[in-house]
Amino acid sequence: MHHAQAQSGAVAGWECRRHDEMEACSLGGRYLDEARIADPMPNRRFWAHAYSRC
Repeated sequence: MHHAQAQSGAVAGWECRRHDEMEACSLGGRYLDEARIADPMPNRRFWAHAYSRC
């Protein structure tokens, strides 16, 4: 996900480089749900907020 964000140029408009974490964590969680795979990170929303703070 982070590679796709960088290649698309999305990171250029962000104030802080860590803002990519919220999108990456959310999409990762959606993928796991759709694939019916147990999420190894049960507190995904908490960690997404923690990691995306600048």
